[in-house]
Amino acid sequence: MDKQQINYIRLMILVCALFTTPIANAFDYTDRISDIKEFGHWQVVEFAGPGQIGYRLATTSIIHPNIHIAFDFLPSKNCLSAPAIMIIKYDSYIESLDDGLVILTYKFPKEKKQTTEFVKTEMSKGDSFAFLLFQKLTTKKFYRAGDKGKLAIWVPGVYYFAPSDNMYFSLDGFMSAYKEAKKTCTDNMTR
Repeated sequence: MDKQQINYIRLMILVCALFTTPIANAFDYTDRISDIKEFGHWQVVEFAGPGQIGYRLATTSIIHPNIHIAFDFLPSKNCLSAPAIMIIKYDSYIESLDDGLVILTYKFPKEKKQTTEFVKTEMSKGDSFAFLLFQKLTTKKFYRAGDKGKLAIWVPGVYYFAPSDNMYFSLDGFMSAYKEAKKTCTDNMTR
């Protein structure tokens, strides 16, 4: 990956961080980013919002640079991350992703079973970012998988959904990035 691609990925994670966290709104918080740390394929972005600091643990799909997986850590939420958010940048608004559901299946390396779940989708009219809110895909599952291999996510081709190609996310660096996001968030709970 060249420097321009890395900078693009950083920008996408930043934009996604600013538009999807509870402390964000329509204002540009680019100047409020205080730190970005890289751990393998994962990044921890620290930024300030109204009344608190937030931390986003994120990575970009290996094959699709417009698709990201992220976890948010907020001191106001005791630094406990919610399940994963998949953030997809499209060319334009897609009505079916505005308050909808999609079936996704995922599998970690070395797991014998895959997991399938209904994932809530959100997309605002006029926006080009779709947010897929998992319920079962948690930091705990990532942590158990370790730092080796790739998480595969796909549309399984059930009901009226056509099967999709796999989206792959590297686990390289996750454990270190998770520890950093959790530690930094926890350190800021006491400030």
